[in-house]
Formats: sequence, structure tokens, C-alpha cells
Amino acid sequence: MKNKTYITKHPKGGEINKEIKLTGQAKNRTAQLINTVESSDEHLTSRAGLALIMNYIERTGILSRLNHKFKHLKGSTKGTTVEAFFKQVIAYMIDGSKLDLVVFDELKKDPSYATLLETLPEDLISSHQVKRLFRKFSNSSRQINVFRDLQSDIFISHLRDEKPDVVIIGVDTMVMDNDNALLREGCSPTYKKKKGFQPLEFYWNDIIIDAIFREGKCHSNHGDDVKKAVNRIVKKIRKGYSKSVPIIIKMDSAFMSNENFSYFENELGILYISAGKMYPSIKEYIGELPANNRHEYHGTHVWEYVEFGNRLESWDTFRRAIYLQQKSNSTGQFVLDFASSDRIIYTNIGIQSELSANLSQALKRDISDPEYIIKEYHDRARDELCNRAFKDFATRENLPFKGFAQNQVFYYLLTLSHILLQSYVKDICYDVIEMRSYPTTIRRRIIDFAGKFVFHARKLVLKVSYSTFNRLKLNLLWERCRTHNRVILYV
Repeated sequence: MKNKTYITKHPKGGEINKEIKLTGQAKNRTAQLINTVESSDEHLTSRAGLALIMNYIERTGILSRLNHKFKHLKGSTKGTTVEAFFKQVIAYMIDGSKLDLVVFDELKKDPSYATLLETLPEDLISSHQVKRLFRKFSNSSRQINVFRDLQSDIFISHLRDEKPDVVIIGVDTMVMDNDNALLREGCSPTYKKKKGFQPLEFYWNDIIIDAIFREGKCHSNHGDDVKKAVNRIVKKIRKGYSKSVPIIIKMDSAFMSNENFSYFENELGILYISAGKMYPSIKEYIGELPANNRHEYHGTHVWEYVEFGNRLESWDTFRRAIYLQQKSNSTGQFVLDFASSDRIIYTNIGIQSELSANLSQALKRDISDPEYIIKEYHDRARDELCNRAFKDFATRENLPFKGFAQNQVFYYLLTLSHILLQSYVKDICYDVIEMRSYPTTIRRRIIDFAGKFVFHARKLVLKVSYSTFNRLKLNLLWERCRTHNRVILYV
């Protein structure tokens, strides 16, 4: 076997050649045969990438913020601190090997895992400690708003980095199927005919920016949840990012209501694109329109569309409407009328002059063109991919506790951990892995690799193989983790 030379980059530029010299038996080894299996007292880990992620998270200030907000949960200074509790729970969720709480008992017996989290083995929490701390949470808005504020503050920090000319937000519900979980408080039938939970979620650039954890029986437009949540997000954007940036919210037909539309138009001053419900009166009106009023929109499918003003009986004003009918599928195959799907879109873009003028100026294009609205409406499908990514991250939909308050906190910590993993990929691993990769791919590529902890010259060193080191550019990733400026501020 010949000596091999590997090239790695220095954090300040340039390249370093590292030559592996094979000595002793390794020079003459010809057969790769395993003769026996033995144990080792060295500190070895199979999830070495978790060390970088937790270092990144600690420097955002999130753990100290959670510790400050929930320090009242600890009645004494004995035992595990609140900050250590949140750190280990978030690490366990990002690791995602298994979402059962008994995993904490297994990890507590692993000294290398303590080293991975930069803590002492005796400070690792057990499953019983986790359950006791979760039972101290209540279903109060004071506690829940801490997690919701963290989500939206991370969102504002990304807005400040990317500086978009228009902020486009999606809203939808996500059904968490807990049909097989017995005795779950708040677990009730959903529209998918499964018992579970149905949180209301808001999305921006494939991340969850706010959420309301709700029972399964709560439909999409339940109560005034949507209005209050949108008002909360708009205030955050106006205070933390820009007082004048155009804001567009995109919704499906479950959120279509005159009350929501009027609130967006008159109270918040934002734009919306909403799917509508196909009432028979609308189909009759469309059928009477001349054929020359119709135009074609070419996307992944070909759609025929017609624009008109519409006012339902319960509405007090006319609104801009665009009717769509599918003409061909993605392969170019023509679709007959009886088999084609149709849609109707409602929007105030192009109607409210001042808001529309600001949007047109920000986009530097004519937004009265219906094709812009149709394109944005079709892009709403990315929100469903965000839900899929979250479920892939959670590994399962069954929540572990019987109490609603405990499952609610567990859900918010899941969403927070998912957002932090996405932020880590964006800030640190942008040239190693695709931002839109699913959590399973992210874990497999940048978390699940072997490492060994070595104490040398009064330093703790994490060592990995040369191939992994070069493939992941670990020296650069570590330097970025130590110097990144993603600090989550109060907004």
C-alpha cells in the first residue's frame, strides 16, 4: 500500500497537504479480514457532527434565553439546570435516532455522549428527569409565547440577513396522526378521519415561523386564531425588519372568509392570495362568459384562466377573482373538460392602489398581470413540503405524553429544533449540503459520522477520518460555528 496525500483548506485560505504514512503491519496488510471483536475504553461516537451543531446553537443565545424564561421551573439549585435540560432535549431531537424518551437512559450510560455535549457524565438527564420537568409546564399563554417568540425572532433574523423586497408568508394546518396513541388529552378526530392534533402553522422560505398547537377537531379557520397570529407576525416584521415592506399571505380555501379578507385589507394593510370555494353560481357565470375572454398560463401544466370581479352574498364588497381550468398535464397530454380540475383565486393585489403600488415598485414589474398571481398561488404547494420535512425530522407523529400541555411543549421544542437545524445548514453548511434537503439526508451526511475524543496537551480534540474531514470541510465548518453572527435578539 502506498502513502496517500489528502488536501484540506486552511480557514484563512490556502491549502495544506497532509500525508498519511503507513507503518508496521499496515504496510504489508493484503487481506482485510476481521478476526475478532473487542471493546475499547476510548471515547468514540457515531454522531460526531452533533458537536458542531450544538456549538452553533449555544452561540445563538437561545439556550440562555430559555434558561432565563423558565428558571422558575427549578425549585432549588440541586440537580440538572434548566439550560442543561433544554440543551439535551434539543440535541436528542436533532439527533433523531429514536423519539422514545427511554433513549435518555441509554445516552446517560455513554460517557462519549457527555463529551459530545461538553458536559459531565453525571449531568446527563434520565428519562424520569425529562418527564418530571415536562410535567411542570402548563397550558398558559405566558409559557407558550416564549416558544412562539423564539420562532418568530429567528424568522426576523433571517429577514435581516436576506433583506427580501417582499415578504411572502404561507399558512396551513398540519395533521399529526395520533390514532394509535391511547389516552391523549386533546387528541380528537381530524378532517383526515384520524384522531390526532392539528396545529396551525405559518411558513416562510421552507421554515416554520410561527405555530399554534391545537386539538385535532379545530378546523383551519377555527375562532380568530388566524387573525391573531397574522397580526402577531405583521407586528414583528414591522418592528424588527421594515415598516413598509409589502407582505403577502397565501392561503387555501379553508381560510377563505370575508372576515379574514376585510381584516387583512383594512386593519393590517397587507396583501393576500387565497384559494376559493367553487360554488355552483360561479360555475354558471363562468360558463356564460365568451370564449375570447380566456387566456392560457403555461407552468408545469397548461391552465386556461379568466379574470373577473366577484362578490358572494355574505360579502360587502367586490373582490378580484381568477378562475383556472386545467387544459393539459405535465406530460403535455390534453385533459378533457369532465376530467380537468378547476380553481378560483381571490386576491386584493391590483385592487388596493397604495398597497399594490408598493408591491409593484418592490418587484419592479406590473403586478396587475394575472400570471404573477397564478404563479404565486401555485408556489403555495411548497408549504406542504415544509410539513413533510417536519414529519421527517420528528420521525413519528405520535407524541409521548398523556397531558395536552406536555405534548404542546414537546411539539414546540420539535419545531424549534427543526428550525435550528435548518439555520445551521444555511449559516454553516451552505457549500456542503443543499438547503432544501430533508432532515434524514442532513443527519446522514453531516451528523452521523464516526469520531474519537482525544485529550492532548490539555486540549480536547475531536478526531475523524481524513476522508470525512475533507468531504465535509470540517475545519471550515468548525471555524464558522465559532465565528457566526446568528444571535437571536428580542423583537
